Amino acid sequence: MVVTAMPLTGTIVKDLLSHKALAYDDFYEEDYDENDYFESGEYECRIEEEGKISIIKYKGGAAEVVIPSEINGYTVGYIGEYAFSPMAETESGDEVIKYPDCNNLVSVTVPSTAIEIGYRAFFYCQNLENVILSEVLEYIGVIAFAECIKLRTVDLPSTLVQFDTSAFFGTAIEE
Repeated sequence: MVVTAMPLTGTIVKDLLSHKALAYDDFYEEDYDENDYFESGEYECRIEEEGKISIIKYKGGAAEVVIPSEINGYTVGYIGEYAFSPMAETESGDEVIKYPDCNNLVSVTVPSTAIEIGYRAFFYCQNLENVILSEVLEYIGVIAFAECIKLRTVDLPSTLVQFDTSAFFGTAIEE
């Protein structure tokens, strides 16, 4: 399925292309300890339930990224908050450019194992033009691809259950 129109003018798009559109994410805090985190190459990861991991930060600067389906023997199930975004939220709630190399990202392939793309995962990746999503993807979070000003189309998998209406705000997706 291809999204070619995404009018986001303050109204909530309901049942867009037979997918459930949400107004807000259902985020919650879980308890993690330092043993739940590790680094591998260009990725910082967090161990989640069921042997899956979240990529919580991409530290590389490549233009084309194929996210691996497995890192250190763990299945990549989630792309976490701000994971590929050049932006980061400070303790005071302000957003600052903290990872400028993420602005080099032009193309990204989400692994076939990923079921969720989190809050602002690719937010403000202003050179991002091409996104290949997982065929098992179920959820795209709030502002996940917002302000990716060069992004023109996205093929949504049939497995997508829900996404936030602001997920593609500020992109080049047009009618």
